[in-house]
Amino acid sequence: MSEWLGFLKTGTAMLLLLGMLFSVFLRELARSASAGAASGAAAAAVKVLRSDSDRAWDCTKGDPLWAPAEEAAVLTALGLAGALRQVNLTGVEVIAHPTECWVGVTVRTVARGARGMLPAGATSCAPVGVDPFGEPPPCGTFVSE
Repeated sequence: MSEWLGFLKTGTAMLLLLGMLFSVFLRELARSASAGAASGAAAAAVKVLRSDSDRAWDCTKGDPLWAPAEEAAVLTALGLAGALRQVNLTGVEVIAHPTECWVGVTVRTVARGARGMLPAGATSCAPVGVDPFGEPPPCGTFVSE
């Protein structure tokens, strides 16, 4: 009888350990998908904002270029997160920094099958200016994940 109890305890401990490892894997998968989607979405928004060569973007959400840039960012995030069938996209936030002219995108995902218990998120920023040697924008100032 004690042998069966020992086997049951060991088996239960192993199943709990495997469950924890699998949940960590799912969360990291969702986090990775969020990071890739955020990076691609920020790049898509910047591409739209730089596309009008006649004038520069005025760094506000009121600019006529902002709506298509925001739409491009959201569609890109949907496409990139949707391409990975193991995650669901739960939110996309696109912001414009009004004085330093950068775009920030936050993407939130959840691993499929986790019933919303393993959310993940990532943020990416991209400068709209064309200075390739400038400092990267401070993404952490508007999102804390």
